[in-house]
Amino acid sequence: MNSTGKKIVFIDGDGAFPPTEILKVAEQIGTYDIVLGMKRHKQSQWITPESKLRKLLGKYFNLFVNILFHIQVKDCLCGLKGFKNSVAKDMFSHLMRNDWIFDVEVLYKARKKGYTIGEVPVKLYYVEDSKFRILDPIKMIFKLLRLRYDLMRRQ
Repeated sequence: MNSTGKKIVFIDGDGAFPPTEILKVAEQIGTYDIVLGMKRHKQSQWITPESKLRKLLGKYFNLFVNILFHIQVKDCLCGLKGFKNSVAKDMFSHLMRNDWIFDVEVLYKARKKGYTIGEVPVKLYYVEDSKFRILDPIKMIFKLLRLRYDLMRRQ
């Protein structure tokens, strides 16, 4: 909320993205209000390959999110996102969630407000020691359903 630049980019701290990818996202801010790195794009490059299980779970997670929230993005949890400053401040000033699910909340609210969202292919590493656990998809489904319910109550 204290950022002063025209563009705000954030990146997960697990080292999955080379620093050059920050510039790739930042260059598209202005063309779009929000720019997402996209791991699943045919031009994205996995420097170290993602596990098949993780790839499958990610595909179905994004499908479920798009059905439930209608946000129309292919990779809502990619850890590389950029925003116009004013858009970021608008989106992050009234979040209901402060855990990983905030990505979905931000993108849902952005679509509702008419902000444009672009996706760019990225280079990335599969990070083996990620915090993702096998039971996480079940927990994610319940958290997403709860978020959808909470958002519907506030409309």
